[in-house]
Amino acid sequence: MTLRLLVREEGCASGLSATGRVQPLDIAADAAEVTLTVYVTPLPGSQECPMNPETPVIVDLPQALGDRALRDGATYRRAGG
Repeated sequence: MTLRLLVREEGCASGLSATGRVQPLDIAADAAEVTLTVYVTPLPGSQECPMNPETPVIVDLPQALGDRALRDGATYRRAGG
């Protein structure tokens, strides 16, 4: 299954997109949910902090999502986690 995501870098990046700096995603899946965590390599040196633009990212999941919930690993925490 292929997902098309829009990723917004949380760190200061002088308003630049994360194109070319998105690292391989962390995909954690179980019977109830699939959690995707996206990592971006920060720009070197001091950066301004305006809102960064969204960067398109394509993700190929190893299996169909089915009825499982899709979670953003950057903002979602499991109970007790």
